[in-house]
Amino acid sequence: MTTEVALLEEFAKDRPVWTLSLASDFMAPYLALSHGEWSDGVTLVVGDSVDDRLLFWNQHHWRDEDWQGAISSLRISPAKFDDPAFMTVLQRLLVRKALRTSSGHPIITFKSCSVPTDELSQLSERLKGPGFWPTILAKPQLPLNACIPQFDPRHPPYYRYSTIHSGLRNSETAEFSGDRVHVPRSLPWHLRETLPPQQLRQGCWMTTLDISRTNDNNRAANVRESWAFPRRLRLEKAITIGWPEDIQGHFKHVTRVARYGLLAVPAEYGAPSISLELPDDVSAFRRALCLDRERNVADHSRIVSPCMV
Repeated sequence: MTTEVALLEEFAKDRPVWTLSLASDFMAPYLALSHGEWSDGVTLVVGDSVDDRLLFWNQHHWRDEDWQGAISSLRISPAKFDDPAFMTVLQRLLVRKALRTSSGHPIITFKSCSVPTDELSQLSERLKGPGFWPTILAKPQLPLNACIPQFDPRHPPYYRYSTIHSGLRNSETAEFSGDRVHVPRSLPWHLRETLPPQQLRQGCWMTTLDISRTNDNNRAANVRESWAFPRRLRLEKAITIGWPEDIQGHFKHVTRVARYGLLAVPAEYGAPSISLELPDDVSAFRRALCLDRERNVADHSRIVSPCMV
């Protein structure tokens, strides 16, 4: 492929195109947000300014999960509308690959931060033609912050996996014996489905742990409080970790605080499980406050370190 038009021609064909980026998107979790107009149909952002590019990327990541291969968002330069060959391929691409609404009808919505509303309406008319039947809408000129998601505290965002391939995520549970527990074995998807060759079984992955607290301060009777560790204060160092003797190497003895303050520990295929011994609250804070140093920040040249708690 040497031209943009030739590349779009391939994507516009009826046969599916499976690229590495689509495979990565297929395996990755989604950040589930509240549904809005940004999730319906195809959003076509017109413009070359920085605001237009930010609008496109914000919109691209604020969408409901769609079928693989469907087009949910595009950004096009206004000069492209004067190219007949490009417009012909664009029409064919949107007819065949546009993300459909819940009613099954494709809707193409023009939006822009830099193009005036009247000019945007004129450009949207150029997309119409024989055989092009999707509905076309043109929105008024938008500010840069038009696509910043508003998080509802009653329905906070969360990560979810593809409903087409929901088995990618795996979770296991284990019960405490006093203050000690063995980390349950939770295998990655590619090791659960079929055992790969020996070379692909080497290495570690991180297992995120949601640990219920013995001292439960939760107001709800049916929900137990979990340990939530700060990102800078090394509170997780108060946990006594029993490393198996046959797990060698410093990189295999690394712990980290994952998103939402959950502890993550390494795991390796065929290796014995790791044991954890939890402290009481006073011992945990005494251990964290008496450490010599906090977690290193990424940029040592900064005078003021960013807050990561």
